[in-house]
Amino acid sequence: MVGSAGESHFARWQGTVRDTGGKSTKACYLIVDDVDARHDTARAAGAEVVYEPTDQDYGGRAYACLDPEGNIWHFGSYDPWAPLPDGAQG
Repeated sequence: MVGSAGESHFARWQGTVRDTGGKSTKACYLIVDDVDARHDTARAAGAEVVYEPTDQDYGGRAYACLDPEGNIWHFGSYDPWAPLPDGAQG
């Protein structure tokens, strides 16, 4: 579960990106099947895309966007836990 900073008993341990002057202190990477479709949906919903879908040197495709509180979210197709294809070495 991911939640927003608020007025709960946990609030003393939480803050927003705005509290740090716009710098995020963490980032989530979510593995998705269709990076471009996820990007299009996020942009249509008003997300601020900070980098467009791009093929990555390490494999897969990824993009990143900011949520309304300024947190950065990375979405990509690279799965570091996926089994390697037959004959491949990791």
